[in-house]
Amino acid sequence: MEMSFDEKLEFGKIAEKEIESYFMNKDYNIIRSYDYVGDDNKSPKMFSKKINFVLPDLDISKNGKRFWVECKHYTHTPLNRKYNIYVHGIKKRHYNHYLNVQNETGNLIYLFIKEIEHNCILYAQLDQLKTYDCQCGRCNNNCLIYFNREDFKEIKNDN
Repeated sequence: MEMSFDEKLEFGKIAEKEIESYFMNKDYNIIRSYDYVGDDNKSPKMFSKKINFVLPDLDISKNGKRFWVECKHYTHTPLNRKYNIYVHGIKKRHYNHYLNVQNETGNLIYLFIKEIEHNCILYAQLDQLKTYDCQCGRCNNNCLIYFNREDFKEIKNDN
């Protein structure tokens, strides 16, 4: 059964909280982008007269270093039969927005993925990931962008 929008939102917040805790335990400072949702109840954005980009979930800093983190939560890792690799994906539009946010702010973007299937958290620098276009046929390769699971590193449990 397909989750409702609200259920998907709550499911995603589980990953955000766990990833946030990881950084808190390492004494990082965190600004939650979703704390700054506008009146239209849409994703937080960075905007000016010329740009309007969706922001990643977390703005992380410590000791003069700053970066962005986009958090995802997936139950399993699907096999892409065309490429014969296990993948995770995000909306292509958001992927492009995040790269533009990185260019505008000068701060790197990292993609963090909470995987239920493997009970782990994966991460990678977004602009270093090889991308694979969507193959669904409904969207003309424009709805999602995929990444090879093997290109991510796993956070090791400190306990």
